[in-house]
Amino acid sequence: MLQAAENAGIDEPELVVVDVPAGGCAFHHGRTWHGLCKTTRTEGTFHSMGLHTIPAHAQFHPQNPPGYIYGRYKRLGISEMDESFFPILWQKDGYRSPHLAEYCDDLLTYSTATPA
Repeated sequence: MLQAAENAGIDEPELVVVDVPAGGCAFHHGRTWHGLCKTTRTEGTFHSMGLHTIPAHAQFHPQNPPGYIYGRYKRLGISEMDESFFPILWQKDGYRSPHLAEYCDDLLTYSTATPA
């Protein structure tokens, strides 16, 4: 991160330490420089998961090839992102990728249902 800041012409970036307890989570904007420092844990293993979200209308750039991580999901000859790999979680009109119903119930159904 410090090298990236220097390359961007930022001599002293502001460092903010976010302590995330076991079972907790942290959210940040996708353009926020971020990373992990050394852990203070002395036992067990450390597991983490990252989740990236993008607008439903996002597409691969037509002239710049995607990197090695997301490039494996690009279909030849098109810039649209395949919903099989990039499901739509929510749109203003209520649409979401149909196959998501296999993984989770629709929370909107619960919020509008009459209490028992």
